[in-house]
Amino acid sequence: AEGGYALALPETGLGVALKVADGQARALNSAIVETLDQLQVLTPEAAQALAGYHLPEIKNHRGEMVGEIRPVFHLQPKSP
Repeated sequence: AEGGYALALPETGLGVALKVADGQARALNSAIVETLDQLQVLTPEAAQALAGYHLPEIKNHRGEMVGEIRPVFHLQPKSP
């Protein structure tokens, strides 16, 4: 059950279930911001405020960027 999360957007009537495959929470923020972006529910101001969570950098012990967390999924509507 690790890595399972839910997101509710009452204003839109939408709910989203997320599963982070490796169970680690470090990809969660990136996945949530990508979800909100794909659902087109973010204002430009909100998208800018959350930009640091969308593609967070991974740095080594010297503070050098060595990678980033990048969400790679496309939302699919639930079948009736």
